[in-house]
Amino acid sequence: MKMYECPKCKSKDLFLRESGTQKGLYCGDCGAWIKWVGKKELPLVERFIEENGGNHNADIAD
Repeated sequence: MKMYECPKCKSKDLFLRESGTQKGLYCGDCGAWIKWVGKKELPLVERFIEENGGNHNADIAD
């Protein structure tokens, strides 16, 4: 499984936020933008967040 972490503070507390038509991966601790997440990578990121105790997917509108 791919590991995601904040490059600034090394936190694994991440969340997704929708910005227009794109979805961004952000740090839950320092608020830094990490990367844009594409359609193919989205399930991997969501699974990583879920397995690491994150519950920030409420920002994503289906």
